[in-house]
Amino acid sequence: MKDAEGLECVKCKFKFTQRSSLVRHTRKCVDGQFQSIRQKACRECSAAKTRCDLRRPTCSRCSLRSTICRYPTSPRGLETGVGNHGLPQEGNQRYSNLPQGNATFELEPLGAGLSPDAEFSAPENQGLDLNSLLPPDLGVLDNELTYPFGGINDLDTLDYNYALIKNMPGPSRDEPIQIWDSAPSSSALGAARHSVQFILRVSLTWPRMMAKGTQLPPIIHPRQLSNGNIPLPLANCFSLAKMWDGQCRGGAGIVEQTVRREVQEIASLFRSFDEGELIAAVQALTIYTLILLFPRNEQMTVSLLDDKLVKHLKTIMHYVLSTGMVIEEEINRTRPLWDCWISVTCKRRAVLGLYSIYWAYSAYHGMQGFDCSELNHIPAPAPKYLWQATTKEQWESLYNRWLAQWDGPYYRQGELFTITPGVRMDKRAELWFEEVDEFGMLFATSIKTFERGPEFTGSPDDP
Repeated sequence: MKDAEGLECVKCKFKFTQRSSLVRHTRKCVDGQFQSIRQKACRECSAAKTRCDLRRPTCSRCSLRSTICRYPTSPRGLETGVGNHGLPQEGNQRYSNLPQGNATFELEPLGAGLSPDAEFSAPENQGLDLNSLLPPDLGVLDNELTYPFGGINDLDTLDYNYALIKNMPGPSRDEPIQIWDSAPSSSALGAARHSVQFILRVSLTWPRMMAKGTQLPPIIHPRQLSNGNIPLPLANCFSLAKMWDGQCRGGAGIVEQTVRREVQEIASLFRSFDEGELIAAVQALTIYTLILLFPRNEQMTVSLLDDKLVKHLKTIMHYVLSTGMVIEEEINRTRPLWDCWISVTCKRRAVLGLYSIYWAYSAYHGMQGFDCSELNHIPAPAPKYLWQATTKEQWESLYNRWLAQWDGPYYRQGELFTITPGVRMDKRAELWFEEVDEFGMLFATSIKTFERGPEFTGSPDDP
């Protein structure tokens, strides 16, 4: 008892029964070494027992609820958790500032802190603090990889009663639509195999374009980046594309996990996005799908996507289609505002790109696909000279000439399916092919094989 009475902190006078406890306490109390706070979630998310995405200064949940977001602080007032060293995010803004001039596309990759000569094993076998390698905007990695889209539970709340997607299977259905009636012929298999290879080979260059920064994929318009601000989903996508392209040997696991985190972020917030953010999100999802199909640089085969991930991708696409794919001026054959035309054209290109990539993926693995007829009524990819116009005045002049030479409504996507075999096409089809750019040609060269899904007896990689 006498010894116990002497086990007292000389500073705070707190008494202990064990000398070891007093020694540990003294290091913090007397020597001033404060223990770091283990809690990383904000206090509001912690109190609600929900997951916090750790965005600073306001997490997504608090932002959506317009509540004050407060993070736990150390006794000295220092915030704990991941530092703010990644993609910029000012306040509640979901737009990132980009440098002007020739450096427009030069975003810092997420793996910029890694030496290009470094070699490391897969993350599950390495004692690395992966959180220190990633910006706070992409969340904090858990010890286990959780499934993306965990925040979406009610898939039946969307309204599917709109014409553009009436033929698409609803997300509540487990089975996809069978789009071929009988076993395809050998010629059909050959054509489908060529289309699969062509789509995947060409589209896989898109994330590399973003990584190198010398040009943009055909689903992203330069105007989206010209004012120095870019929606955060697209800004993150640029950095992840650089991280994927410059991955070190054994680093594919980090890339794949980070991409899944960002897909999860988009899936949890897409209903709250404004038009610009939603378009950027679909563009990013298209690039992320390619990265998930080929997470490793040296990979020669196509990875399988999780069934639930595919189902949720369809849910997001349903929502995007419901927001409108054609503007009123296009229906009335009048000239729209340049920025409005760019927005709807980017949306259509991103949707069409994602559908094409998914078709190639399902055909590669001999899976059942889904009908693309929900896209029949939207305009086919826009002319190259309109897409590449660099000024408002140039675009308006070219658009007036484009309107004058088209007799009747715009060329619909579904008209490509009606082109008959032969060396000549109808006048509308010939005019569209005369104007089309490489993106439209990518889809047009594979359009007939979209009507039936091949059942490969061998690998689609075989010649």
